[in-house]
Amino acid sequence: MLAKLNELYSSRCSVCGGYHNLPSLNDHGLDPALNKLVEQLAHDLYYQKVTIGYISHDLYSYTADKLLQSLNKGLGAVNFGYDEDLNALKAFMQFDIFKFSAAKSMAEMEQFKALMLDERGKLVDFNTFKNKVLQAGYSFNKTHLQTEFNTAVTSVLMAKRWQNLSTTQEYLQYSTAHDDRVRPEHAALDGLTLHVSSPVWNTIWPPIDWNCRCTVVPGVASKATLSDAEAGRMGNFINPIFRNNSGKTKLIFKEDHPYYITANFKAQELDAVKNYGLKTPKQIFSNPKLPVIPLTETESEFKTLYTSLANNILIDQNGLSLKLSDDFEAHILSKQSEKRYKYAANVSDVIKNADEVWAQKKNNQLTTYYIKYYQDGAYVAISNIQNNQPVIDSFYKVTDVRLKELRKGILLKK
Repeated sequence: MLAKLNELYSSRCSVCGGYHNLPSLNDHGLDPALNKLVEQLAHDLYYQKVTIGYISHDLYSYTADKLLQSLNKGLGAVNFGYDEDLNALKAFMQFDIFKFSAAKSMAEMEQFKALMLDERGKLVDFNTFKNKVLQAGYSFNKTHLQTEFNTAVTSVLMAKRWQNLSTTQEYLQYSTAHDDRVRPEHAALDGLTLHVSSPVWNTIWPPIDWNCRCTVVPGVASKATLSDAEAGRMGNFINPIFRNNSGKTKLIFKEDHPYYITANFKAQELDAVKNYGLKTPKQIFSNPKLPVIPLTETESEFKTLYTSLANNILIDQNGLSLKLSDDFEAHILSKQSEKRYKYAANVSDVIKNADEVWAQKKNNQLTTYYIKYYQDGAYVAISNIQNNQPVIDSFYKVTDVRLKELRKGILLKK
């Protein structure tokens, strides 16, 4: 897979073969933290302490933390006002980064395991294996991660650009960086002008390759001389990975990427214990230091507390701004058999101090689960995107069966 990634991420033009390649391993300085991380993975793989499908939390975090920096850089800030469109965009793109990081971690483990055998299919000694894994680890987590970072920044910037241009302009024009580093294929698109509603913008939208520096600017009707069909054919050269308008899809990395394919990635099936190596509920609840959840005795007491909560903006641990939904109070009070009003005022604590945050995406609907463990059980606050705003629309104590279901998907925090 590394050879495929080297070719894929290279800045060489497929037409002329020119321009620069990826940096070599010698271009990277020593990273003690990465060395320690990769050496531990090599040890655990070689001595069969972990299996394929396992997502190393350290490796997962190493990728996610770097790419979250690209998200913040592209968005221009870490936090946004609840009513800002960029707040919801952050939620979707943050999910995509964690999903990509999970797929990459699983793909890396596949690659590392393959290095155990020599060309004759014989098991190599541990030191040989460790050195091979270190070299591959630097390729994945220095050379390739930097290219992924650059691409993520551009994708986020262009998502913001779509949000702005699609609501203010009638025509858009494709534009390169206009210097001697522009790739010929990209240069051929320079000046392409189409109506903002053209479906061509679904697939011809920067970045259209790794380290692409193109952009889109306001256009004029007089330059829109091509039909959608003619314009669309101009982008036939674009790798399917990049046939994406990040502003529309809210995706940075499509699932055409080799990481997803190598890992046979199925986000919905990722399990807290099996894949992420987290503690079982039994292990979690054996901890005597778990907090006691404060309770309110009456509905009126809850209503009083809710009044102060209703208009508060809650900031989660990843910097996302959320509010309680308009019908949150009515929803809680309707659950009379469960008496949710007794503990529902703790929703703020769960959002701000969740022990685990999980997310699942179905049919472009993003749902986030904030889980906090107390002495008497687990509680979850559930958030969805409604009218392009993240709202908390449910909060309840979780049964053992439901807890297992919720601890699946993409882990945003532990």
